[in-house]
Amino acid sequence: MMNTKKQLSYYLISLALAALLSGCGGGEDTPLAFDPFVDQFDANAYNLGFFPLYPYRRDAKLLAAEQINAIGGLLGGKRLNIVATNFQTADAFEVIDLQETARKMIEDYHIPIIGTGSSYVVKKLAEVTVPRKTLLMGDSSTSPSITDLDDNDFVFRIPPSDLFGAQVLAELAWQAGARSCTSLYTETDSYGAGLTQAFADSFSAKGGTVLNNVALPSNLSTGFGQYFPEIYLSQPDCVFPVLLRSTTTANFINEASSIGFNGFYIFSDAALAAGFTDSIANSDSLRGSIAATPGFGLRDSFEYQHFAALYQAQFQQEALNFTAHAYDLIMVLSLAIERAGIINNTDNPTGEMVRDSLRAVMNPPGEPIAPSQIAAGLELIRKGQEVDFYGASNADMGWDANGDVVGAPVYDVYHYSEASGKLEQTQQIVIAADL
Repeated sequence: MMNTKKQLSYYLISLALAALLSGCGGGEDTPLAFDPFVDQFDANAYNLGFFPLYPYRRDAKLLAAEQINAIGGLLGGKRLNIVATNFQTADAFEVIDLQETARKMIEDYHIPIIGTGSSYVVKKLAEVTVPRKTLLMGDSSTSPSITDLDDNDFVFRIPPSDLFGAQVLAELAWQAGARSCTSLYTETDSYGAGLTQAFADSFSAKGGTVLNNVALPSNLSTGFGQYFPEIYLSQPDCVFPVLLRSTTTANFINEASSIGFNGFYIFSDAALAAGFTDSIANSDSLRGSIAATPGFGLRDSFEYQHFAALYQAQFQQEALNFTAHAYDLIMVLSLAIERAGIINNTDNPTGEMVRDSLRAVMNPPGEPIAPSQIAAGLELIRKGQEVDFYGASNADMGWDANGDVVGAPVYDVYHYSEASGKLEQTQQIVIAADL
């Protein structure tokens, strides 16, 4: 039974979240405010700006922020406040608009830290944030191309690079008997381009052959038939569609269902968003399919279960892919913001100051601190002691010189289930990412 203090703490978090969500949209299907600055910016708080690809990842950030605020906030009592504006695609016109919004966040509202999910959008926002010395954080950006960005150390991400996910997918495809594969991706999407290339390298290293890697137009969400000869004519053992939206992937599978493909599909995290398998018209199209994603945490760990229970209680839905990463991102940022404020003697640390504290709070040495211990972690920092954050998404994590996560990232593996007609999680793989 929950004790009185815990009940009160949870009640305060619920009230604060209700107030926040009334201003910026609540559940997954609730649209965000048209002008996020009018409804969400708080001049008396420490503001973070985010462009979440999915509202449920925004909600995970709000949950973390209000847990911080429920224990007194940061920097001598300031609220941690999130200004969130979403986007639905990664087309060129919308990215221009996102860049303008980012400029407004930085120049008009002096927001020192901005975050987003899509690898493509991370790279485009970096064109705005890096010259302005604004810290840019990725909660689901996994493209290998981010590692070598010319970013002056102002871009960090919390999920692992697809170099490791590609190794997992190549191994799964090989074990399933595939010796040839064709992949496809959206031509403007660095996530898809990077993952398909990394997969090709890993699969080829095993002795497999990538027959083709087909780039599709960025505005294509239906009408894939003209590309089917490039994809299926060579009769690959497997097909690897890496499209940014799970709905687009479902459309592709549905349109290809009548061509008599005898192989199987492999999928990455982009296809595992909520409702993907429910959007497949004929579940037989998925027979033999395999998927892997780093988007969840170590499910058996206390920290993941703690986060998942809080998320379920607050939003009445299960934590989805990369929600744990979004939650962890706010938690580790809170530690870095507090440390930056103390060592620079300010209650408004710049993005550069926070950047300089990120590795200090999520790398050895230091007292291991998890989200459930965030109050203790902040207190240690205020006493001048070192902390080493680990989260709900990964039980062993740190940042390297490129702002990439190292440690032991976790991948969920899925196989098609004849019984349910869906992709079902079958195992978790923990791999070393400190190569």
